[in-house]
Amino acid sequence: MFKRTLLAAAVAAATTTAVAVPINGTVDFVSGGLVNWSAGQITFPTPSPNGNAIVTSVTGDFVGELESFISNPFGAGTFATFGSPDGSGDYVFDYTPFVSPTLVWSAETISGGNLSFFVDSLDVIDDAGATRVFEGTGYLTDGADNADGSWTFTGNSSLGGSLFSWSSTTSAAASVNEPGTLALVALGVAGLAVRKRIAG
Repeated sequence: MFKRTLLAAAVAAATTTAVAVPINGTVDFVSGGLVNWSAGQITFPTPSPNGNAIVTSVTGDFVGELESFISNPFGAGTFATFGSPDGSGDYVFDYTPFVSPTLVWSAETISGGNLSFFVDSLDVIDDAGATRVFEGTGYLTDGADNADGSWTFTGNSSLGGSLFSWSSTTSAAASVNEPGTLALVALGVAGLAVRKRIAG
């Protein structure tokens, strides 16, 4: 009976070791249309069924989760949705006043999951004239696990609106909830206890 329980625990631990959140790497986006800003607010294009931005580059753990249109120009790439609906049909990001945490983008992964990036802190680097540059910290989540990261937003005026680019980076030093790892540690302790019991 005990052996069956231990085997079940081993199977359970093995199935929970995968973490879907990219822990180390970068992802870059560009807008799929013009954005506009007023004082303290950026208004993104209303998303199509696919989104309002596209992935242009992925590195590290983002490879295999999101796909760049640049590296795969004749195939499928990953769309993302920037901004949060404000109830009027617009998707906006309020940076003054800034309230933490704020959802900035979400994207469906290749495997059918979902990743979302929430901003925790925001520093205004340039907010004058035709340029907007912001940076700060935040976290990436798949709804179960989180990975801390940093981000940069750049906007440039064009044709009465603006095009933007966004870069998010997550670090291996980030704090990530890993229930699978905890399960393996518990399993190891249980195994040592069993060994000691048999030897005694």
